[in-house]
Amino acid sequence: MKRVIHWFRRDLRLADNAALYAARSAAAQVIPVFCLDDHILSRPDVGASRVWFLLESLREIERKIAARNGRLVVLRGKPEEEIPRFAREAKAEAVFFNRDYEPYARRRDEAVSSRLEKSGIQARCFSDLLLAEPESVLTADGRPYSVFTPFFRAWISLPKQEPLPEVQDFGGLFPAAGGGVPDSCDFGFTLPPDFDPSAWKPGEDAARRRLDAFVGTCAAAYDRQRDLPAVDGTSRLSPYLKFGNISIRQVYQKTTAFPKFVSELAWREFYFHVLWHWPEVENSAWQPQKRHLQWDDDPERLEAWKKGMTGYPIVDAGMRQLLTEGWMHNRVRMIVASFLTKDLHVNWQEGERHFMLRLVDGDLAPNNGGWQWAAGTGVDPRPIRIFNPWLQSRRYDPDGSYIRRWVPELASLPPEKIHEPHLMTADEQRRFGCIIGRDYAAPIVDHHVERQVAMDRYRAVREAAQGSLFQ
Repeated sequence: MKRVIHWFRRDLRLADNAALYAARSAAAQVIPVFCLDDHILSRPDVGASRVWFLLESLREIERKIAARNGRLVVLRGKPEEEIPRFAREAKAEAVFFNRDYEPYARRRDEAVSSRLEKSGIQARCFSDLLLAEPESVLTADGRPYSVFTPFFRAWISLPKQEPLPEVQDFGGLFPAAGGGVPDSCDFGFTLPPDFDPSAWKPGEDAARRRLDAFVGTCAAAYDRQRDLPAVDGTSRLSPYLKFGNISIRQVYQKTTAFPKFVSELAWREFYFHVLWHWPEVENSAWQPQKRHLQWDDDPERLEAWKKGMTGYPIVDAGMRQLLTEGWMHNRVRMIVASFLTKDLHVNWQEGERHFMLRLVDGDLAPNNGGWQWAAGTGVDPRPIRIFNPWLQSRRYDPDGSYIRRWVPELASLPPEKIHEPHLMTADEQRRFGCIIGRDYAAPIVDHHVERQVAMDRYRAVREAAQGSLFQ
């Protein structure tokens, strides 16, 4: 072919990009295009920090393409209108893109492909985001897995594709209409004042450096350190995988020697497969009976949780890390999610939305899967999990280093006091310079009381579901 388009979406890299590599192999000239999707940008759970990460990634790839005899064309609008229109104007013979799995993305890609084909333009879709496609990991009778362990056994046994070479040349500039990468404020996104963009360096080059640093310094100890939030023991690759600054194949290739980390990659794939096979989980609990759980509508408690002002230090530290970095340590994500759903009895969907609004790595499938896991409403059902935040704090942040970093009101407290500061005597509070109720919040709920409330509510829906079987 003479001229084709590569439609960038969540694959913002030049190395090991399946659709881009195929486009360059098939055509003399590749026009790289990105469409700022009005539908996505108008969603209430799309936050400024994630838009910032996207735009900075686009700026880097724009520079890389310019250095490789090409020009990134940035469109704005509805992809089902803008991509076919631009393809016709450019006289492109085909549009190459990588597969997406979210319900909206599936509808969008079907609409784009249909309009392209009506115009006589090929729509070429490739597997790129996952190591194994949802259709390839099924039970013996052809059903999708809803429990992780058997899924993992099937998934790990499949061959994994090696990374592809980097595209070095786009075959010439195309003088097309379409602007460069805009600023986020151009379409109404302003970074929150508490977000620190210096916590991240977006883009393909930074993603490679982060992967190399993880493999070189942290991966060997991952199984021992991954649950310690005060230690830089996790990969922090999730934002780069979200936007495709690095491919899952590149990550897998360099981490196959670390089984525990590979299992975390499998969890990511598991949740993408769940979303593909059961797209209704985007808006409701996977377990039908759990859709009847009783939740409390308490905006004050929800707001205290969002701000990191619950009086539970490990919870507050995690929520403040989220506000500042747009990211949270995975162990702490589980703690704060359990606290919201089991101690505050707030619907998990409120937490899911807040995470998506604030996370730079906000990704529907793993975020939804993680929240439904924490709330006990999703796949891989087990007995109800209710984390004791005080015990979790002592176990995973024993000396309080993580808490001190993110809750400076407690910085002067010794390790034996920092996890439950509300138990200090009045004399201890004065001595350590932290008056509970003034300098730091008193616990907004009693965990022991709320744990029983949660157990009663979960038992009620379970018994109601069992009763319905005999009606």
